[in-house]
Amino acid sequence: MASAYTVDYARLLSRNAESQRMDYFIVGVANDNPSFKPPVRGAYLFCGQYPDRVQVSMWHILKCNSFLPKQQYLIVQQPVSGPGYLTRALRGLLAEWLACPSTTPTTQVRILQFLQTIWTKQYMDEPTKTYNVMLLGNVLHETRRRSLLNCVVLCSVEASRQCDSLNYCKSSGLCQLNSHKYGYQRTSIQIVNDDTCRWVLPSYP
Repeated sequence: MASAYTVDYARLLSRNAESQRMDYFIVGVANDNPSFKPPVRGAYLFCGQYPDRVQVSMWHILKCNSFLPKQQYLIVQQPVSGPGYLTRALRGLLAEWLACPSTTPTTQVRILQFLQTIWTKQYMDEPTKTYNVMLLGNVLHETRRRSLLNCVVLCSVEASRQCDSLNYCKSSGLCQLNSHKYGYQRTSIQIVNDDTCRWVLPSYP
């Protein structure tokens, strides 16, 4: 991209063979030109990671962390556990992304409506199809809140201070603000016994 933009989502179409090279692919953003400074995992801003294996010859959409600052380059990589040869998997790859300016409503009512709209992405564990999942080991701040919306407001206020997602348990009111600007380990995503707990990520509608 010639200018810096806020990326809403990335949509990638896998090849008709060797699609496993794109399993759990990572998307990031940066201002450094990859041609001159090759991207290194953990050194660029983390847009998101696809939560499952990819399907052959299908589109795969990944919503990005909407709190990231505007950047110029989009990065696609395998996770550390990937089999390698991603460049071959990406040969002939069709990809698109939606880039848009970031706007924030100014009145309190509009802010609440905005928050209710964008905080709708509850992580689901694909193999078990369950939502009682939490991101562990990335907690920036822990407190108690009466509702998910109150926890969302707190994370949104703290967004400029590294809050990227949250864990919320309705049964106890547990509100954990997570920080993972440069990524997280997939082993940190854990199914918990409390079925009222959710790992919630922000995304544009």
